[in-house]
Amino acid sequence: MKQKLTLSLFFVVTLFSSKAQSVDQYVQDNYSAEIVTKIYNLVSKTNISGDKQRAIAGIFKNQDNAIAVMIKNNETKRAIDSVNSLYQNSWKAILSATDQFYYSTETAKENKDLRYSYTLLSLAIKYKDDLSLSAPLTDYLLSKIDSLKIKEDLFYQQNPTQVFNSYTLQNQYINSVLSDLQYSKLMDIKGKERAYSKAKIDWEELTQKGLAINLNADSTISQFVKFYLKKDFIYGRYQQNLSVRRVHLQNLYDTEPDAMRKLYYSRKYKNTQDNNKPGNFSQFLFAIKNTDKLGLSEDKEKELLNKANELEKLKEEAYSLDSTKPYDSRKYECENLKQILSPEQYENLLNIKNSGRAKNAAYTDWRELTQRNMIAGHDKDSTIAELSDYYLRRLNAIDKNEDDKIRQSDVLKELYDTKPNALSALIKARRSPGNDTQGQSFQW
Repeated sequence: MKQKLTLSLFFVVTLFSSKAQSVDQYVQDNYSAEIVTKIYNLVSKTNISGDKQRAIAGIFKNQDNAIAVMIKNNETKRAIDSVNSLYQNSWKAILSATDQFYYSTETAKENKDLRYSYTLLSLAIKYKDDLSLSAPLTDYLLSKIDSLKIKEDLFYQQNPTQVFNSYTLQNQYINSVLSDLQYSKLMDIKGKERAYSKAKIDWEELTQKGLAINLNADSTISQFVKFYLKKDFIYGRYQQNLSVRRVHLQNLYDTEPDAMRKLYYSRKYKNTQDNNKPGNFSQFLFAIKNTDKLGLSEDKEKELLNKANELEKLKEEAYSLDSTKPYDSRKYECENLKQILSPEQYENLLNIKNSGRAKNAAYTDWRELTQRNMIAGHDKDSTIAELSDYYLRRLNAIDKNEDDKIRQSDVLKELYDTKPNALSALIKARRSPGNDTQGQSFQW
């Protein structure tokens, strides 16, 4: 414990010492602790030279002395504030325009002041060297900050209860002068941390859903980060040109990582009964979601993803022609799933997909049998199991034969002849004269 405490103190002292070195030695040796602290606070927000530090330290000393005398003489607060303002303007005049901007921006962050907080312009100026911005270009961006402050003040005068959104204007200013390379670097600086955090969350979701088989964490996260940064670049760079932006976005999506596509579809198509409706549910995506259970290879996953993309395009084309008539994908899915999956994998897929619906139908029948006082001679568990098996075979037969309606009809007729005795009795009761529950059977 003692050793850990010693190490912690060492790192704290080392960190403070390294920071303190940026304060001019003359200032440290000749001024009070309060003034040295003020200079340290200033240096931490700007990049001023030793000469400027000494000049400003002298102003701070004169300011403290003047205020002390005014307090001793019982001067009013208004008078003291006025003198403070004069001294503040005096030392700020020593700073360059860029340093003034750094200081005001960092101070606003410390005070959690959302006014005049121009993130994009701030980053561009802060990283002007990384972006290779010339002095005139930096001055131009600084002038735009002044322009935004005027716009913001006017906005709040006219709309005191609303929030001023400066981002679009900032982006317009920056877009007008930065090259593609400079803008790309700026988007990397702005979004890298957020993109990495998002990519890490995506990776955890891939792992939890069993979609990360044969994937390397570092390379997958890196691919996701690059994708998100490219997307940010496209949205920002082509903010005013939607048609060009659409083209670039489409090109980006065409090259998105397979893992990202898997994740997208796993979110879009969930395993719920509602999603089993034709036109809404894709069995290609459902198969990918159950990769582990089906034992799918990476090649088969890619084939399924390609077919899922093709199906999306078919749906979009159908929707553009008639938005009231959804595209019926059942035949398309059936034909392609038979080609991609082995018979055993296809059967397992349909079992996973349809088992919930089959069980629901069986429980519905059992409740009806109970209401009709027809459960004599029927064990509940075995009857429900028998009904579930029958309904599952019917649902699977329908799906497996969507590519041949004649064969589908023949198979269903054969299955109907093997229906459980409990269901036969229930169908007979439903058809009897005076029956008031006709039509409550399971809907196919």
